[in-house]
Amino acid sequence: MNKYGWIYFLLIIIIGFVTFFISLNNYFTPSDDFHFLEIVSGDESFMSKVFTSIGGTGLMPLQWAFSVFLFKLFSFNPFGYYFVHICFHIVNACLLFFLARNFLKNNFFSFISAIIFLLHRTTSGIVFWLGSIDTVLIVFFILLSLIFFFKYQNIKKKAHYYLWLLFFICALLSQITALYFLLVFILYELSNNKFKFKKIRISRYVPFVLISLVSFLSQLIAIIPNNYLFSEKAYFFGPHFIFNMLNYFVTLFFPSTNFMNASYSLSSFIPILYLVYFFIIVFIILIFIKGSNSVKFLTFWLLLAFIPGSFFIWNNALRFIYLPLIPFSILISYALKSLFNKINLSSKTKIFFLSSIIVIFIIFSMYFIRFDEKNFENSSDVARKIIIDFEEVSSLIPDNSIIRFDFSRFSCYHLAKGLEAFYDIKNISFYCGENEIYYTHRTFEDFLEYNNIIYEEVIFLSYQNNRVSITNIN
Repeated sequence: MNKYGWIYFLLIIIIGFVTFFISLNNYFTPSDDFHFLEIVSGDESFMSKVFTSIGGTGLMPLQWAFSVFLFKLFSFNPFGYYFVHICFHIVNACLLFFLARNFLKNNFFSFISAIIFLLHRTTSGIVFWLGSIDTVLIVFFILLSLIFFFKYQNIKKKAHYYLWLLFFICALLSQITALYFLLVFILYELSNNKFKFKKIRISRYVPFVLISLVSFLSQLIAIIPNNYLFSEKAYFFGPHFIFNMLNYFVTLFFPSTNFMNASYSLSSFIPILYLVYFFIIVFIILIFIKGSNSVKFLTFWLLLAFIPGSFFIWNNALRFIYLPLIPFSILISYALKSLFNKINLSSKTKIFFLSSIIVIFIIFSMYFIRFDEKNFENSSDVARKIIIDFEEVSSLIPDNSIIRFDFSRFSCYHLAKGLEAFYDIKNISFYCGENEIYYTHRTFEDFLEYNNIIYEEVIFLSYQNNRVSITNIN
């Protein structure tokens, strides 16, 4: 980094905090993932739970351990969790700045990549949702792994190699989707050596392959029999994969939090959407035919990054775009740099126009992120009310009861876990209803049979007129 590089670094930090500090006063939201709170309760040892707890994407021991560490620091104070989330997101943008310099060879355009990543509207779903800690962690470790991968490519130091391997392992322990980066590493070396396998030292990848294989097999054994995503058939191979992938691609350019839902609900929009799909496919084909090796590599990496999240039956999980944002941000800056070099104007004029565009992008992004934060704030107010008011009615709920929620617009599964953790509930079961996608039991009878529950009463918990109440007791 040259003597002015620290200015870009400082700007990223300032812009990040100015944009996201507004969430620090938020409470937990109904859809926050309270699973990690279960680890700090019960009789099992800490290490046993960390290495046996199954999350939405399988075994994630580093995420569990980090979540418990945060709980030890902040307990039930959401301020600390939001502060850590904001810091990690800003640090990830700073790391992307260093990574982008390997492709762009220019601080200014690397800064643009970092700003696109930092302020892309879809990141609001990462920063404002505490349940996305695994996604934030995997990006942090993957970026570090990539940085030391490029350092090792340029300067063959053993320290760089071991740090590259170490951070790759940390990414795997945060989320299994890090597996595909093994292909990213190999593909980059191939693109740099005119796709000649003979020029690649396979031996350096042996530890990566062995570790990836062990990780994959352990995940396979752990996930299939124990994970609700598979038991509920929420994650499977099917034609929806192609449409989800294309929708995520479109959302990178039109980052509305409602776009993907709208694309399925508005029938009049479908023909236009298919036309967009067609142009996307043609554009990608042209890139692979005429693009430079760097552009081909970044495009392939982008497509590869979409794959893990595209097999889910739902298509509106914006957290699946966080990893693809890395190559996307660099590609956009790469395109801007190429355009910058071709325009026949003075350097000062070009820098002025490009800087003006960046400033406009920052202002608009901050506005839309503030709009999204308001939605999360409203949701967190509801969660605060439900969790606090529950204490008033909990004394009326007898032991060996089942609580059935009669409000479906909140993520009852996560909220139930939150109530269990906050109030240390031992002899009460929660049933979230037949429409709760995260729950492993579609009907009340399945729920009773699966858990072998013997109950005395069923309690219906209502949230109406901004208050929690017991509306019916059978």
